[in-house]
Amino acid sequence: MKVFLQLNLISATFGFLFFISGFGIVHRYVWADLFGLPGAFVYYLIILLWVVFQVSFFKVAKKRMIGSFWHLLSIVLWFPYVIIWSLVISSVIPDGVLQDQDDFGAGFLLLFASIFVYPVYIGLTVLFTILQVRGGWRR
Repeated sequence: MKVFLQLNLISATFGFLFFISGFGIVHRYVWADLFGLPGAFVYYLIILLWVVFQVSFFKVAKKRMIGSFWHLLSIVLWFPYVIIWSLVISSVIPDGVLQDQDDFGAGFLLLFASIFVYPVYIGLTVLFTILQVRGGWRR
């Protein structure tokens, strides 16, 4: 049961990280209006937040993971959490004014990243964390 809860928590965190970066890039004007920031600054803020969250998540996961290879299932389980985060946040945060246009080119790149790049990244992150917990990979 402990592994199941950790697996879902890790998958939800990976889904949240992808959602924050994807939502921030595609709906950058909504974020800019919501927080009163310039539109170009939102990109840099999203990248900074993503790096900070990834480093802190890796350190927390290293302490909390028990070294089970079941955590590799998060390669697949992060995607339903992205959908859940999208539905919840999209119903809470308004869509913005009509003049704001969504960035569909970035949406296409996010689609490519969600299919090919992000699962490989999750797999490597979880695998390195498991190996470090088990003592097979030293830094």
